[in-house]
Amino acid sequence: MVHGIYYLLTTNGLSGPFNMVSPYPVHNEQFIASLAEVLDRPAVIRTPAAAIRLLLGESAALVLGGQRAIPKRLEEAGFAFRYFELEEALRNVLNKPVA
Repeated sequence: MVHGIYYLLTTNGLSGPFNMVSPYPVHNEQFIASLAEVLDRPAVIRTPAAAIRLLLGESAALVLGGQRAIPKRLEEAGFAFRYFELEEALRNVLNKPVA
């Protein structure tokens, strides 16, 4: 995301809203599994949907169902994503080499 924001700030002629999202979305369970793999720890975090609804109310729909946002304008502006796989991105951010 930082790379995307930097790109928008340093590229002339860009203005207005941009979706700062990956073109390759994953569900929370996939994210937790990938993070556990990278950290070499068990994936034991599970939050029941009812608890999320209780805490977030109407906003829970965004967390549970996703926003279905795509980075169309960002890609049209010439931005190139560095990582196509979640695990690769997590390994880079967390400085964890491939096992």
